[in-house]
Parts: sequence; structure tokens; C-alpha cells
Amino acid sequence: MYSEQTKVTWESASQGSMVEKTGTIYSFLPSYCVPILQEPWLAELKPSQLKFNPSECSKNERYLVKVVIPLKRGGEKDVYYAPRASVLTKVD
Repeated sequence: MYSEQTKVTWESASQGSMVEKTGTIYSFLPSYCVPILQEPWLAELKPSQLKFNPSECSKNERYLVKVVIPLKRGGEKDVYYAPRASVLTKVD
């Protein structure tokens, strides 16, 4: 089990190719947990900042991971993912 603020990476499919993502763990999401009930502030985020459905539970243990995306016009945007715990690898 990873602790909060641990930097992790994982691969996911995006538009037919594998994409590696790297981010920081925000919290652990136990199996059969509805993320928005555990983290109510998720409801305040724009849909473009959530790359999963926060109202659906999963049979898998997951982590809420924050990924910082650079913007083309400068600046950054925080995006949240909920990958399965089994696909995460700690970054040294």
C-alpha cells in the first residue's frame, strides 16, 4: 500500500496507444467505495479535471492520483485519475 504524496506511474490506453502517466497519490480508494462520498470536494471540480466517474464504485482497490498537466499557453492544470492499485509503480 502506498502512502499519500507518493509519486507513482502507470500505463493506460489512450486513443489506441499506450500512454504512461505519472502523478502523486492523493488518497486510497477501497474496493466498493464511492469516491465522491469519501472525497466530497471532487464534486466541485470541472468534468475536464476528472478522468474517472467519481459516483461509481469499483470492485478493485484504487488510488486517487493527481497528475499535473502543462498547458499550451503556459501554466498547469491538475487532473485526477483513479487507477487500480495493481497497475501502479512507485517512482524513485
